[in-house]
Amino acid sequence: GEPRYGAPEGVSFRFDAYAKENARLKIMFYLDANEEQGYGAEVNVEGGGKWKSFVLDPFDFKSANGASLGDFTHAVSVAFYSEREVLVNNVLWI
Repeated sequence: GEPRYGAPEGVSFRFDAYAKENARLKIMFYLDANEEQGYGAEVNVEGGGKWKSFVLDPFDFKSANGASLGDFTHAVSVAFYSEREVLVNNVLWI
């Protein structure tokens, strides 16, 4: 939630992921410190082999009622969830 790590306007969210087995990875951006107002997106991480790169835009993230995230500028935190072990690296704004 530190401003120096905040997203500038008009950016995309990029990260790399690796999993030994096929996995579904959910990414949540939260707009509040209590992590109650969240917007999520999911990606499939193919198992084994190489690291996979993912680039997501704000409109890829939806709230529980289906509303799109306007931009990343008000995000307080980001969390990654998966039922399988997934490694995440190189998280950045582009």
